[in-house]
Amino acid sequence: MLHLLLAPGKAGPRLLPIEARSAAWATRGTLLLVSLLVVGWFMPEAMERLSGLRALPDAIRLATATLATALVLFGIARTGAAAKQRRRRRSRRLPPFPKTFFASAVVLAIYLLWLGGAGKLAFTLAVIIVYAGTESVLRPMVRFFWPGFGQAGAEFRVLPGLVLRVARLCVACIGFVAVMALGTCGHADVDE
Repeated sequence: MLHLLLAPGKAGPRLLPIEARSAAWATRGTLLLVSLLVVGWFMPEAMERLSGLRALPDAIRLATATLATALVLFGIARTGAAAKQRRRRRSRRLPPFPKTFFASAVVLAIYLLWLGGAGKLAFTLAVIIVYAGTESVLRPMVRFFWPGFGQAGAEFRVLPGLVLRVARLCVACIGFVAVMALGTCGHADVDE
């Protein structure tokens, strides 16, 4: 999936609008983040059964959540620095919206909510933020396959607009299912 979205070793076009050097780092970071989340989700109960230590699962969850948060904040800072370099090349009249600050604040809020015991609220907020981020990338992904889509003077095509709407519906359904599954799964470490 990452090779489809980021194409880290290729100089050609990517589904996500990211530079070649950044694509390799984004792939590594995403794999590390997924690994941390898997360890934090599945490892604590197994380690408690094996060791008999009651505090070990909470320590593992705290360590993996803290490392995952730090990794996401590092990725946000790296992306913000790359965007700043691109902005310097082109002139603007208005200062840009502080996306890096907003993204960092939301990630820290999710982490602090989870740390404070509001795991379901933190997860719901995370799903909403991932949905919003995915939504902002869908149009460039459709333009990857249909250049000129949605631009002034381009010929009208039905298929790109339909693909965009279906992709938005799929992303919304996946987010809805994720939030609903949280309410029914009863996983202990979400609320702890």
